[in-house]
Amino acid sequence: MDKNELINAFHMTWDNYPGGVFLLSRKHEIVALNKKAVALGCQENVSCFSLNGNSKVCRWCKASKAMKTGEPVREVTYVKERNTVYDSFWIPISDEYFIHFGNDITPYANIETLIPA
Repeated sequence: MDKNELINAFHMTWDNYPGGVFLLSRKHEIVALNKKAVALGCQENVSCFSLNGNSKVCRWCKASKAMKTGEPVREVTYVKERNTVYDSFWIPISDEYFIHFGNDITPYANIETLIPA
């Protein structure tokens, strides 16, 4: 599948998902965004790390593990600065690309169990 076919398949699958979803390259470049991510102001052709105010790293990122193993990775994370709990996924779809999204599950989470002692 070439890049344009991949982008079209991404939009067919993810455009109506209620949260922001990213198609990313192995180098963390945003290749495509679903409608919600665009509505939230995200942009293509930039590093996904830039969305967290950093150009080279995200402390929660599990993309390298997902790409190395070829298996999806799920991580539930408490983001203290936002007092928010995210259920995040990194899903490899080829050797070069992966899908990434996170759902805000704060209303359903017991935050006290997620805060490190």
